[in-house]
Amino acid sequence: MHKESSEFTIDRVGPVITPNPIAYETNGTVAKLSFTAKDNEGGVGLRTQDEQTDPNFDRSAVGYFFSRQEDCTNPEEHSPLFPGTTAFEITDTTKHGKYVCLQVKDKV
Repeated sequence: MHKESSEFTIDRVGPVITPNPIAYETNGTVAKLSFTAKDNEGGVGLRTQDEQTDPNFDRSAVGYFFSRQEDCTNPEEHSPLFPGTTAFEITDTTKHGKYVCLQVKDKV
């Protein structure tokens, strides 16, 4: 639920991330990942590339990391992506057997 006043905004619901199936190429050494992300109804929206000059811009608003746990606890090596990114590749074969976790933050 998103509420506004003259001084602050309360956005109580986070973005929704929908991953697509992973595509593997080059004998499994390249993983191509894609996803969609949207802010829920009543949200204030997701970060965009146009906002990078804003001093409050959060460079880690969109990114991925690896975890040994399915629930993505204990993240390892956060890799930021540009806001608006919906696809990326992983070529690091040392990450085999770990979970890929996506992170998308909204503006609030």
